[in-house]
Amino acid sequence: QTDRQTDRQTDSLSGPSHSHQRGQTDRVVDWRVRRQAARPLFSVSISPSPPPSTSPAPAAARPLSERASERTHERGERAAERGMAMAREVDAAERGQADEVASDVGPTAAGAAARWARRGARVVVGCAAVLLFLVVFGKDKQHLTDSVRHLAARFAPTPAPTAQLAVAEAPPAPHFVPALEATADDGEVRRDLGRKRKKKQQRRTLAPSASPTTSPTAASTTKQVPEAGCESLNKKNECEAFEGCDFLHKACRPAITPKRILFVGNSFTIRNKMTNMVEKMAKERFNAKVYMAAWGSYTWSKHLDTASTRYAINYGGWDAIVFQEQSFFLSSPMYYHYSARAGQELYNATKGKTKRVLLFETWGYEYGRTLGDNYFLMQSRIQQGYRYAASKMEQLQDGTGFPPISIAPVGTTWAELYDNHKDSMYTYDSQHPDMLGSYITACVFYAQIFEDSPVGLSYRPKGVTAKEAEAAQKAAAKIVLG
Repeated sequence: QTDRQTDRQTDSLSGPSHSHQRGQTDRVVDWRVRRQAARPLFSVSISPSPPPSTSPAPAAARPLSERASERTHERGERAAERGMAMAREVDAAERGQADEVASDVGPTAAGAAARWARRGARVVVGCAAVLLFLVVFGKDKQHLTDSVRHLAARFAPTPAPTAQLAVAEAPPAPHFVPALEATADDGEVRRDLGRKRKKKQQRRTLAPSASPTTSPTAASTTKQVPEAGCESLNKKNECEAFEGCDFLHKACRPAITPKRILFVGNSFTIRNKMTNMVEKMAKERFNAKVYMAAWGSYTWSKHLDTASTRYAINYGGWDAIVFQEQSFFLSSPMYYHYSARAGQELYNATKGKTKRVLLFETWGYEYGRTLGDNYFLMQSRIQQGYRYAASKMEQLQDGTGFPPISIAPVGTTWAELYDNHKDSMYTYDSQHPDMLGSYITACVFYAQIFEDSPVGLSYRPKGVTAKEAEAAQKAAAKIVLG
C-alpha cells in the first residue's frame, strides 16, 4: 500500500504529459516486438545499420497532416532545384552555340574580308583554268581568240576623241560575234554544204503520184515501174512514188508525218513493252511515236488525281489517246457507274487535244474474277462495261471539239484465240498478258489506229513463234477490219 501511494505521488508530480509519453513508448516497443516475432527465422538482413542521428527525434504526437505538408514542401523544393539546374544547363548550351557561331564568323571584319578575298581568288583561278582549257582544246581557237579580244576591247577605257578623223571608221563588230577573215576554202565549203543540204532535202521530199486527170507535164515527172518490178525498189534509196507500187522504201517513211499516240492505263499496258511493239509494227508501213502514262493497278479515277497524266493529255497534238480501265471495275456491274463517271472526266479533258479516243477493252481472267466465275462470263461483263462507259462519254459530245470515241476490241480478239493459245497468252498469275498476249494487243491497236491489216508484218517479239504471230495478225484483222 505504501508503494502504491508512492507511485501515485510520482504520477501527480510528473503530470499528465509524462504518463502519456510513457504510454506511447510502451506501444511503440510492443509493436516492434510483435513485428520482429512475425519475421521468418531464416531471413537475414545484410543492409548496414544507419549512422546514429544527431538531430533530435521529432515529437511522436505531431499530427499526420503537419507531417504530410512538410513532405509536400520538401518535394516542391527538390523540383524547384531540378528546374533551376536544367535552366542553367540550357543557358550554358546556348552560350556555347553562340561562342561557336562567333568563332565561325570571326572576331573582326578583317577575318571576313580575308575570307571573301580567298573566295574571289578561287573564282578567278577557276575562270582562268576554264579559259586555258578552251584555248588549248577548243575546236575553233581563232573564234575564241577573237571573242576574247572583243571582250577586252568592250571593257577597255575609251580613248579621248580626236579633233579630226581622216578616214571614217567601220562600225564595231557586235558583241561576241567576231568578223572572221574569209579564207580561200570558204567558197568550196559553202558549195559542199549546199549540195549536201539539197540532197538531204530531196531524200525527205515525197513527190505526189500522178492522178488520171494529171496534165501531161505532171504525168511525165512521175517515174514508171522499173522492169524488175516494185520489189527491186527495196534495194534503192529513192523516195519518189512509182505507179503501181503501194508501198514506200524504208528511207522514205520518215518523210510521212508520224502519228502521235498516247496510252493511259496500268500494268496491262506496261507489260512486255506493248507500246513499243505498236511503234515497231507501225514503222514497217507508216510512222508513229507512241507515248505512255501508265502505272500498276491504276484506275481512271487515280489518273484524274495524277498530275503526270493531266499534263500528258493537256500537251495536245495527239492523233489518238487510248484509255484503259482496271478490269476489276468494268467486270462488276455495280462499279460501271463509278468507272463511267471517271471516264467522262478524262474524256472531257481530251477536248481539242486529240483527233480520236480509243477505249482499251481488256480481257477476262483465265479462271474468272471470283469463285464460280470463268473466263467467258467475265469477258462478257467487260464488253458490256466498256460499251456502257463509251455511251456515257458520248453524252458529252456537243459538236464543240470533242473527239470521236471507239472501242479497241482487244478482249474480243483474245476470245477468238483463247481455245488454241490460252496457255501462251497468260502469265503465271492467270491475269496479266504473256508475250503472245501483248503481241495480240499490239496487232489490234495497229489495225484500229492505222486502219490497216497487220497480216504480213515481219516484226514479232522474242518468245512468239511465226505460227502464233500469223494467227494473231489474222485474228486482229478479222475482228477489227471485218
